Amino acid sequence: MRKKISLKKTHTIIISDLHLGSSVSQPKKVLEMLKKYSFRKLILLGDIFDSLDLRHFSEDSLKLISYIGKISKEKKVRWIQGNHDADLSEIFSAFLGAQVFR
Repeated sequence: MRKKISLKKTHTIIISDLHLGSSVSQPKKVLEMLKKYSFRKLILLGDIFDSLDLRHFSEDSLKLISYIGKISKEKKVRWIQGNHDADLSEIFSAFLGAQVFR
């Protein structure tokens, strides 16, 4: 018998300064946190990415991007563009399923 996992509930989760692709990014922890919550809206509050060089993206970064894209089909995902995101928002907004605000 599978144990039912109880999710914490909130309306909105706000995440900022992930800097995916940098050595200080912690996408695995962010993904684990997102999976523990039931929520309706995710706000990506700037500097989600660090650079356009995808060679620096870890497997965990790609998993997080994929998860956000997946949940965007049923939840609102809003991305407020940060200074590191400027060249990336047009490219990644489709993958993330996010509406971009500048």
